[in-house]
Amino acid sequence: MATVVDYAGRPPGAAAIKAAGHVGAIRYVSGDRTNGSLPGKPISRAEVDDFRAHGLALAFVWQYGKDSSTAPPDVMRGREGGLTDARAAQGKLDEIGMPHHPVFFCVDFDITLAQWNATAVHYFRAAAEVLGVHRVGVYGHSRVCAWAAEDNVIGATGDGKRLAWQTRSWSAGVIAPEACLYQRIVDTVSTPGPRVGGTVVDVSKIEGMLLLKQQDLDRKQALLD
Repeated sequence: MATVVDYAGRPPGAAAIKAAGHVGAIRYVSGDRTNGSLPGKPISRAEVDDFRAHGLALAFVWQYGKDSSTAPPDVMRGREGGLTDARAAQGKLDEIGMPHHPVFFCVDFDITLAQWNATAVHYFRAAAEVLGVHRVGVYGHSRVCAWAAEDNVIGATGDGKRLAWQTRSWSAGVIAPEACLYQRIVDTVSTPGPRVGGTVVDVSKIEGMLLLKQQDLDRKQALLD
């Protein structure tokens, strides 16, 4: 079973991730709203180079807001939020030398279908205007993965899966067939995640072909250019 990690804490380094048996990581391209308590946000060019040197894969995720009045969920800002965040995500990808990669946009709460239809889906449609729908992904529970696929606001991976990264949280044990990634270990107080290089991480199982080594992606892009 191939697995990847994600973390907002101090980057543990590619060597430690590889030694722990993982094939890569999903890293934030969004900034740290906490002014320093999330040192893993955002990824740096040095970390990208470290992953490349160790032959590890990278995928990218955007999550700035969370679930408070001062930092509401990004997707609940609707269309204007989607445009703003996708442009910022692209700017960070350009900065770190990964301009063609897709980005997962987080729905890190128990979103309802009414909230999705009224607001969140417009965020994703706007993000697709900036990045192209083929580079837009969703992170969230099993149902939002299905809604995003049905509304065609996320890309496909070319193997029957979509750019859907499912968390076990709020999924009630259901596995979304669309998901290319399944976050099976989520660090919480009651279920702490493992430590890699001293940093607590979440762990996701790869269900599809999304995570390619950078040299493979570069070859694919060269064919498109």
